[in-house]
Amino acid sequence: MTICKNCAKEFEGHYCPECGQKASTRRYSLRIALGEIVKKILPVDRGWLFTAVQLLTRPGPMLRDYLAGKRVVYTHPFQFMLLVSAISLLFFSREDFESGFQAGMQQTSPGEAGELMRKQFMDLFFTNFSAFLISVVPFLAFFSRLFYRKHEVNYAEHLVINCYLLAGSSIASMPSTLLFKILGINPFNMSSTLITTAIYLSYFVWGYLGFFRPENKILGGLKALLTYITAYLIFIFFIGLVVALGVFVYMALWGKPQ
Repeated sequence: MTICKNCAKEFEGHYCPECGQKASTRRYSLRIALGEIVKKILPVDRGWLFTAVQLLTRPGPMLRDYLAGKRVVYTHPFQFMLLVSAISLLFFSREDFESGFQAGMQQTSPGEAGELMRKQFMDLFFTNFSAFLISVVPFLAFFSRLFYRKHEVNYAEHLVINCYLLAGSSIASMPSTLLFKILGINPFNMSSTLITTAIYLSYFVWGYLGFFRPENKILGGLKALLTYITAYLIFIFFIGLVVALGVFVYMALWGKPQ
């Protein structure tokens, strides 16, 4: 028998049936304190590391297992995406992003309205980075379902697939981004962006081929490329439209008087 240290009830088992206290409570330590902080702040469980390893080594079979019902050992896809997006912010700064895209945006959006659009986009991107990443997933899911419509996978399952793959591709790109930082290279300049995009594309192709297992791998790979590229182009157009509308409303209401 165990006597609960919280309510003094005698019981057998791992948890007190009266108050839910654990049967075994160790002496409070720094390790326990840090662990409790992480559990409260970050939306993760003990499966996050296993999930990351599986996504980096066998994304296709892992996704099939998850959708088949083997989910206890994996972190929920959207929770995992939030964790990855939070970690991703450690690999680059707002200054890197601004300097990397400044020239291109100046060419496409010159003048006062263009400057305001750039500022609003930077604020939108960095203030809502996690939401920005997750908001790509519905676009990816729509086009993956469109291009792989012959497979019996519904839209909700496509959301799960693409959420995990987006998180996995973000993890796969972290070593190169870290290397850029160490070498003093802006991770958002043209050459760095091309390398990162190649990593994302390669990972998505690998993940789609592993999950859908098409008979014609070349055709299946092309569908994966079309899914990723089309989804991102439409998403960028949508975000640009929202930002442009925001700038138009701002200039109309609070712009400089003539």
